[in-house]
Amino acid sequence: MHLIKPFIESVQTFDTRDQLFTSGVEAPQTTPSPTTSSSRSRAAKEGLTLGLAITVRYRLDPRRLDYIQARLPKP
Repeated sequence: MHLIKPFIESVQTFDTRDQLFTSGVEAPQTTPSPTTSSSRSRAAKEGLTLGLAITVRYRLDPRRLDYIQARLPKP
């Protein structure tokens, strides 16, 4: 049990479980159009649509949270 003094101390909670960050995947187009292309979908030399999907698994290190919080600017 931890005692917290109201209006003097604050508490923040952090999720330290594994988390996933996934970039969007675009469906291949049958007819490439310059107006519907985006930064993640490009056409190859042969005219085929290429897409890129990236998934990153990350977890916050509980031993470093106090160091990070001490150096972040306060709102």
